[in-house]
Amino acid sequence: MPAALRFISVSQDDPLAAPLLTELAVEYADRYGATEERVSAWLRGYPEAPPSALIVVGLSHKYMDRMFTSCRVAGHNGNALGVHNEESEDHPDIYVCGGLRLPWAEFWKEFQAFG
Repeated sequence: MPAALRFISVSQDDPLAAPLLTELAVEYADRYGATEERVSAWLRGYPEAPPSALIVVGLSHKYMDRMFTSCRVAGHNGNALGVHNEESEDHPDIYVCGGLRLPWAEFWKEFQAFG
């Protein structure tokens, strides 16, 4: 009879999470053409120096004003095939934004899933 499965909650810094994070970094790097080091940094909280600018898609003007000191339109999210797409219909502009109003670590916690 197989052993019963046991689920435990651990943080990303817990040594028990290391094998999973390593395997995810390999898989994502292969799938998306990135380096394992870059993916690992992203999974672990982006320890690199904060960027001076971010490409922003899908946020409202009001929200961007709260998060950044400056944003400019850099392009538009097109929809040449006419596929229903919330971003191209509701938020078609692509911005380059700078001057985070939050410390990078706080911003990253809120937006890591979008990175």
